[in-house]
Amino acid sequence: MNLRPHGLRKRLAWFLLLPVALLVFAIGAVGYVYTRRVLLEFWSAAAIAKLERAAHTIDVRLRRPREVMSILGSTDLRAIAESTRRLLVDQLSQVYGVVAVRADWPDIEPPPAAGNMSAMDGMARRADSLGISWDMMHFMKTNKMQISSPRFDAELNHETVTIRSRFTAGDNTVKGGIEVVMSFPALTRDIISTRWSRHLTVLLVDNNGVILSSSNPDGRYAARAVLGRGGTELERRTLAAIGAGKSGTLLGKGRPPAQVSGYYQLQEVPWTLVVIAPGREVLYPVIEFREYFLAMGAVASLLVVLLIFVASGPTVRGIRRVSAAARKIADGDFSVRLPPLKSNDEVADLVADFNIMAGQLEEGVRVKQGLRL
Repeated sequence: MNLRPHGLRKRLAWFLLLPVALLVFAIGAVGYVYTRRVLLEFWSAAAIAKLERAAHTIDVRLRRPREVMSILGSTDLRAIAESTRRLLVDQLSQVYGVVAVRADWPDIEPPPAAGNMSAMDGMARRADSLGISWDMMHFMKTNKMQISSPRFDAELNHETVTIRSRFTAGDNTVKGGIEVVMSFPALTRDIISTRWSRHLTVLLVDNNGVILSSSNPDGRYAARAVLGRGGTELERRTLAAIGAGKSGTLLGKGRPPAQVSGYYQLQEVPWTLVVIAPGREVLYPVIEFREYFLAMGAVASLLVVLLIFVASGPTVRGIRRVSAAARKIADGDFSVRLPPLKSNDEVADLVADFNIMAGQLEEGVRVKQGLRL
């Protein structure tokens, strides 16, 4: 297979256009790769910042009731008056998202004043009736607060999460507790649905990958489904990365990647916000640039070829006329002459030199014929 171009025009088009096209497309490819990397880094930073703000909003909504409940952790529960208990419950009830507060206060009387031996004897008997040793009654504390996973509450007709803290005596026996029930939709309001593009999927998952809430509740992203189970390879990598770091972004397969993901872990609860986006959505500007670049490159190449053919037309036609005249001279017609060109270039010089040569050949043949006579 002979790929060598034939003809002046084809050679001009080939040897002029090919190097220029390779240079232009090389520059475009480098620009595309660089721009793609910059856009992915920008998306990663923007996604992490947005996830952090969303996670902070949920953390703040959870932190308020926990702060009120933490007052109990630094207070001798025996010293909390009934009015103070009611005040704490009222404050918890007024916190945003709280739908119910259930308190089971330990039935322990406050310690008697010093020197009041009869009262102390009464407290000792009271402790015996409750099954609590007298030395254990000197400290009644709250243990670490726990937060449940979202579950459907039939009375409220929506999902709730429960912040629970138990009251324990010195021997770690449970003597009561307090529960704060919060509306899960209130916790995630304006987080999952409205802050993100409709092309993105935003998930709230626990550390096991169970989806607690989703902006795309259909299919494999339905509530209680597991991230990555029956999904893409990127989803499985994202779930594995959640256990390894607080935040990050990952790229799927392909160039551009079919999907990209980002995640950010909450501080107050073992939950993680995850965003999954189509690669074309993230890299839309650079993909559009690539398509426009290829289209403009093809149009520019056609224009260059057209300009080469137009610009080389007089030259090619002049050379063809010289070639045709040379064949006539080779056939013995020495009278052929070419009209002079006004282009004042090398082709015009060639035509003029050809006419001089043809005239000298004709004169030489005439002299030779005269000598024969």
